[in-house]
Amino acid sequence: VSAKYAKDATLYKLGYLLNDAKFIGEDFAERFNENSLTVVKGAKIEPFIANQPENTAMQFMRMAYYKKAKDGVYYEIVALKDSFNKNA
Repeated sequence: VSAKYAKDATLYKLGYLLNDAKFIGEDFAERFNENSLTVVKGAKIEPFIANQPENTAMQFMRMAYYKKAKDGVYYEIVALKDSFNKNA
C-alpha cells in the first residue's frame, strides 16, 4: 500500500513488567521494568485493517499478532519468534 492510501496507527507492545532475572527476591519497586511499554506512533496500516471491528486480531509483518482496541490503536497480544538464521 502506498503512503497515499495508508492509515495512521499507534502500536502498543508490552514487555516484561518485572526484571526478575536481575533482582530475584528484591523489593517490587526495584524489580519494576520502567521500559516495559513500547509505543510506536505514526505507524502505517492498510485501509482494510483500519476498517476491521474492535477486538479483531491480526498479524502485522510476521512480527506479532495485534488486537484492534479502537480506531488507530492496536495492542500486541502475541510476539512471534524470530527463527531467521542471521549467520547463514
